[in-house]
Amino acid sequence: VFVITIVKGGSADRSGVIRVGDVVVRVDHENVEGQPLSTLRTRILGPQGSYVTLGFRRREGLETTFYDAPLMRGSPEYFESMKATQPLQDEIDRLKRLNNQLEAQ
Repeated sequence: VFVITIVKGGSADRSGVIRVGDVVVRVDHENVEGQPLSTLRTRILGPQGSYVTLGFRRREGLETTFYDAPLMRGSPEYFESMKATQPLQDEIDRLKRLNNQLEAQ
């Protein structure tokens, strides 16, 4: 299965390494070459926020390379909502660290 397009703001775009024309050869470290698209779709899709590792083959001229791309599943809208909540999560983490420091005194 070839990568035909990369959705702006989606998992592949956010990874920064996947290119149009790359071929999916592994899903979570299991070979999927030759499997039907419906099988790949079932294995790749999952709950937003969960992770999947896709293995790719890329041909550039005479050279063939293989690489893995760990991806968080989610739509561009999901990732945008995560960005909106990040400052709040950072503040929660800061307060937890401060609380731990105070308890240690």
